[in-house]
Amino acid sequence: MIYLVLFFAWPMARGLALAVWDDEASLSLNAEASQDSALVGLLPQGASVTISDRQGNFVPPEDLAQQNLLTDPWFKISGVGPDGQGVAGWVAESRIRIRETAVDSTPILGTVRSKLGAESDPLTAVYADANEDSPIIGQAKREPK
Repeated sequence: MIYLVLFFAWPMARGLALAVWDDEASLSLNAEASQDSALVGLLPQGASVTISDRQGNFVPPEDLAQQNLLTDPWFKISGVGPDGQGVAGWVAESRIRIRETAVDSTPILGTVRSKLGAESDPLTAVYADANEDSPIIGQAKREPK
């Protein structure tokens, strides 16, 4: 049961908490690697970003009855905001698509993942392989808000 909570329920709950519908599809950057920290800027979906750091946050022991459990990864990124000015801050790893890694597999470049808005196509393509150049083998239906 603990295994299921640690490796399935907790990441799924965190992912759902981060997947807030945003018709503007802007990514909010935080001052620190926490959802509770101050917002320092916005990046549009699809924006190219430079990844300069990665941090995992410890889950409080009272949440999962485990000590020193590393989870909730965040990236420190920088990019160009909607106003053309440079912006930098922390974002949840799930909102960045890694495009390039260093020799040691450390992520260095990426793009802001798109979020479905209320007016988007309710069907999502399912690909045969983990890339958009592979054949589409089906479609997944989006749940209504």
